[in-house]
Amino acid sequence: MQGGWWESRHHRRLRLRPRNKTHQLGGLGYLVRHALWKNGIPFILVGPKQRAKFCTGNGNARKEHMLKYIEKRFGIDTDDHNAADAVCLNFIGQALIGWYKPELDFQLQILQAIRDSYAAGAKGKTKTTREKASEHPVAA
Repeated sequence: MQGGWWESRHHRRLRLRPRNKTHQLGGLGYLVRHALWKNGIPFILVGPKQRAKFCTGNGNARKEHMLKYIEKRFGIDTDDHNAADAVCLNFIGQALIGWYKPELDFQLQILQAIRDSYAAGAKGKTKTTREKASEHPVAA
C-alpha cells in the first residue's frame, strides 16, 4: 500500500524520536541476539544489577558509583557511563573465559549466578528444528 493512509501515518510513528528511541534500541538488541542465535554463536545475557554488583558490590549502585569503582577495581578512568558499563561487561566476559581472575567474593558469586542461569537456559538458546504437528499424533 504505497502512499496510502497506512504508510503516511505509520512512517511518522516509526521515525527515531526521543520518545521511542529506547524501544528501537531494544529491538536492535533483539536483532543482534537473534543473529547470534541463528548463527550458533553462544552468548550470555548479563542484567544491570549483576553488572553493578560485579563492579561495586551493590546491585543497586548508582552510575556515579560505577564510574568510581571502574577506576578503583580495574584501573580505567572514564567519565562516560556507557563506557563504564562496557568496561564492566568486558571484565565479566574475561572472567567467564578465564582471562581475568576476580578475587572478591561478590564477584565470584555473580559469575556463578551467570553460569547457573546460562546452564539452566542453554537448551533454549541453541538452534533446534521444529517438527511438524502432524508428526506427533495427539493421544485420544
